[in-house]
Amino acid sequence: MKLIKNRTNKIKRLNSGFTLVELMITVSIVGILASFAIPSFNEMIANNRLSALSNDLITDLYTARSEAIKKNIPVTICSSTDQASCANSTNWGTGWIIFKDVGVPGVVDGVDEILFIHQPPNNRLTLTSDRAFGRFLPSGFST
Repeated sequence: MKLIKNRTNKIKRLNSGFTLVELMITVSIVGILASFAIPSFNEMIANNRLSALSNDLITDLYTARSEAIKKNIPVTICSSTDQASCANSTNWGTGWIIFKDVGVPGVVDGVDEILFIHQPPNNRLTLTSDRAFGRFLPSGFST
């Protein structure tokens, strides 16, 4: 802070920045506000990831139904841990596959062709269902 005299010999202050005390108070207030905001932000991110994963599953269910109608053969979507076979698990958070199911229902065997693979998410989400797989008939109905 500089002090200067003007024409009437009055002292006038020129502010050229913040004092150290003002800066410390501002930083501490920002820190306190951030400590309240970060947990809410983390919860919002987790909710958005779970929503995106469930929307991916719903989209792939529609895709499996559409492929069954289009190709006029049964198509199955199932949870998978290796993206090559069905896991027979109700945990869909490990990824899933969609395949032409002309052999044994719900099993990827030699005559089946994998159409789509959904990789597991990078985060530790758990998406469960009461069914390990869904099978769509050429009519579009599920069994």
